[in-house]
Amino acid sequence: MKLEIFMEEWVKTVRFAETPIEIFKNPSPRELRDIEKAFKHKSRYDKYDKMIRWAANSKTKEVYAWKGLLNHDMALNRVKALRYDMSSFESPNWLTGAILDGKYESDKLMTTGLLDRFLKKDWSFAYKYLPGLKKYLDDFRGMRKKK
Repeated sequence: MKLEIFMEEWVKTVRFAETPIEIFKNPSPRELRDIEKAFKHKSRYDKYDKMIRWAANSKTKEVYAWKGLLNHDMALNRVKALRYDMSSFESPNWLTGAILDGKYESDKLMTTGLLDRFLKKDWSFAYKYLPGLKKYLDDFRGMRKKK
């Protein structure tokens, strides 16, 4: 039997629209499921309620995940208040995105000027915490090779 060790930790709880949103560092699969199943709004926020937002830092090898109601800037600002300066979020060390219905997406990868810089980085540390990220990045790498 193979056991994987996750060095996860709860980082902070933030309130948004009267909803507590937990931010996890290096989330376990169970914590990802908990984020997805957390309190549901019956409102215009429906899409974001089903979404998990994530951010990975290639320099520190840390992954953060939280409920989609809270945008990346708001969540990472709370985390960075503990560790990072605001300018670091714009660096190629941060890869951010979302998971919705099991599908990965990343606005940073859609910005073609930055795509090659992100794809050259080693994101393998994040695959453990974000199942599906490896396939998502491999698909982008495959599209780049075809061009």
